[in-house]
Amino acid sequence: MTQSRRSLLMATGAALFAQRAQAQGSFPDRPVRLVIPFPPGGPTDLMGRFLGQRLAAYWGQPVVIDNRAGASGTLGSNIVARAAPDGYTLVFSNNATHGAIEQLSPRNTPYRTLTDFTPIALIGIAPLIMIARASLPVDDAKGFVALARQQPGRLTYASAAFGSAPHLASELLKLATGIDIIHVPFNGAAPATQALISDNVDMYMGGASTVRPLIQSGRAKPLGVVYAERLRSWPDLPTLAEQGIANVAYDSWYGLLGPAGMPAPLLAQISAAVRHVMDGEEVRRQLEVYGLERKVGAPEELTEVIRHEMARTAEVIRAADLRVE
Repeated sequence: MTQSRRSLLMATGAALFAQRAQAQGSFPDRPVRLVIPFPPGGPTDLMGRFLGQRLAAYWGQPVVIDNRAGASGTLGSNIVARAAPDGYTLVFSNNATHGAIEQLSPRNTPYRTLTDFTPIALIGIAPLIMIARASLPVDDAKGFVALARQQPGRLTYASAAFGSAPHLASELLKLATGIDIIHVPFNGAAPATQALISDNVDMYMGGASTVRPLIQSGRAKPLGVVYAERLRSWPDLPTLAEQGIANVAYDSWYGLLGPAGMPAPLLAQISAAVRHVMDGEEVRRQLEVYGLERKVGAPEELTEVIRHEMARTAEVIRAADLRVE
């Protein structure tokens, strides 16, 4: 090989390397839009904002939070499904909008999660806590079930949306105990809990970040943990299983998704950024405040969680004969 040809190849290789490095380093070069398909104040909103703030600091670009609630979370999610797969429009969501609702209401859901989105990163798993309005004459989940049996069709439970974890967990409670309680759906956790503390509904199952302030202020009663084990952040609250209510354990996953068709290098870059900013002891402590078990994972891990969630949800829908059309 001649010296001139060797120099040309080296120059070409250096140019390609510089071009690739520049392309990888150029994202983002403008603000990133993070859609949260629920109202402000709920656990998905809190976690999405937490992630957005950390990514903004890491990237040196604003991450603009866009709360687009409506249609059980499908309104905001569909905005992202139809966006360009360039990484500048993402959605922070959970199992309700990306797995459950399309099975509960297939004709009214304008997308399919595994074909219309790119899973980017799993953020965490949130066990649920069962609470009751402060004026309800019960002190635990066992007492709630006993009261519901005494008053069939009289007690109500709120949910953050059709297909949300609070909805499906409450249906599991009905299946496990045979009680007859009435579902009252809301458009997000904030209006659902507002209805509970206003004595308009009797029970709600929600994440710790949502229900803990209500309990601490005396506006709601803790009834039990809807999880296989007690929470590290709430060790004195017994599980439903410890109260004799078996086969009722449900949780929410939280994750970041983008439109389908995102290029692999871009996907890897954003996923790595998420895992970087969600690492460390400080983040772990903050997630515990939010009631989350940290499960930060790569795109394939979120994809597997979504597939598992769909199978679990399908079984609940079948057993409870749930449909929303």
